Amino acid sequence: MKANFTINQLIQKVRDLANENPDYVYQKIEINKFQSAFGLSAQGSCSYVKSNNPGNEDKGCLLGQAILSLQPDLKSELEIPYSISTILSGIGLGGNQYARKWCVAVQQYQDNKRTWEQSVNYADSLEKQEESMAWPI
Repeated sequence: MKANFTINQLIQKVRDLANENPDYVYQKIEINKFQSAFGLSAQGSCSYVKSNNPGNEDKGCLLGQAILSLQPDLKSELEIPYSISTILSGIGLGGNQYARKWCVAVQQYQDNKRTWEQSVNYADSLEKQEESMAWPI
């Protein structure tokens, strides 16, 4: 299924969610046998979809929550633990390399136990480091 929103709308939603939950730190899930079949490392994997386990307050990852809030019917695309770059391509948001790079930076930073606010700030800092690039943000 393809996204009915643009990558710039996704980036804005990521920013909105980070502003609403600036101190949230996403916890990667433990690898199970199903996931190890996909070649994921023993360090854990991103869970784009929040946990439904009773008592678990995990929101899922920032990019996953942004995608689902924009288009809930993309949930099945987020249930297999592919990289965010693969997910974006799969839902038709693969064209803008600079915006994708921003999304990947947010994802990687939050996967390293950083807050959602820190993750967005880190991705934004890449813009300043690469002044020759035309960032769409």
